[in-house]
Amino acid sequence: MNIHYRQATPADLPSMLQIRRRVLENPENPASPMPAEVRLAALLRGGCQVSCAGDRVVGFVQAIEQPPMIGGLYVDPEFEGRGIGKQLLRLAVQHLRAAGVASIWLSTVAGTRAERLYQSAGWRRSGQSANEVEYILMLE
Repeated sequence: MNIHYRQATPADLPSMLQIRRRVLENPENPASPMPAEVRLAALLRGGCQVSCAGDRVVGFVQAIEQPPMIGGLYVDPEFEGRGIGKQLLRLAVQHLRAAGVASIWLSTVAGTRAERLYQSAGWRRSGQSANEVEYILMLE
């Protein structure tokens, strides 16, 4: 199936939340989900991209400008391993670079495919907490 990418719209939020709940690595903690206003702010600023297979949203990334960070990058488990995450990450970095940020931050669970994706894309480890590692990408 052909995968295409586009800017997310508020109508995509239910699909995005469903994907977020279905991921196999780093599942959402129901006790501390990302606040809806943060999700909506990323959407309204154009920093949220979705990947689609036909009309179905199969992945998304949230590029948040303030503070400059990747607020989330998730791919439906049925569509993993097709390069979707890599392309979504590229789109998020392009958006933040165009917004003029100097560096981008993110955190992820250690030892996951996501961590390997960020490392292979040139992100550098900048810290660690109990369960997560932090990464930074310096833009030039």
